[in-house]
Amino acid sequence: MELDSKAIAEFCQKHHITRMRSYPNPHRTAAQRVKAPEFLVDFEPGRTPGYFDMFGGPGLLGMEEELALLLGKEEVYLMSSSGLSPSLRQRDLAGSLSEGEPLYEATKQA
Repeated sequence: MELDSKAIAEFCQKHHITRMRSYPNPHRTAAQRVKAPEFLVDFEPGRTPGYFDMFGGPGLLGMEEELALLLGKEEVYLMSSSGLSPSLRQRDLAGSLSEGEPLYEATKQA
């Protein structure tokens, strides 16, 4: 998938995302993953949104819609790594979910 890295960085900064990578969901076919890609994201501490538009932010649903437009897709899926099930979170910590392509990582400010 062709991605504009500058546009992805701007999207992530706007939504307080510190890390974004593609999520290679083993339960979906390659065609499904191309049609509606999935992304695993980490947020700044205390900035993880809910699913719906609440407290003045777009929520994950609004972010998915914005990212879909940015990527020219009908739909995309965002998952917060903090919202993963305990078994998936353990696999993520062990690195088995790191097969996904890294798309953005915030740089540390001194």
